[in-house]
Amino acid sequence: MIFQLPVKNNCPPAINCSLFGGQSPPYIKRSFMNIQKIGVIGAGTMGGGIAQVAAQSGYEVVLKDVKEEYVKAGFAKIKERLGKRVGEGKLEIF
Repeated sequence: MIFQLPVKNNCPPAINCSLFGGQSPPYIKRSFMNIQKIGVIGAGTMGGGIAQVAAQSGYEVVLKDVKEEYVKAGFAKIKERLGKRVGEGKLEIF
């Protein structure tokens, strides 16, 4: 299964554009970089949350931790949180 969120505005990922009516804030310059992949070190609560939000925003995410079992546990928590959102009807599976 692949989890995706539909993009409904032209706001760049990871920027809260609610104050700008769903449009990019005037100070955001899109042309200076093209980020496609994000690395997150630490698969605990915070790292897993950052990885989840980045993935839902359309980025390729690399999740690393000191032990592979920590990465697997972090990924399991991400799957659990996404499954909960699907069950609540807040996220669709494509």
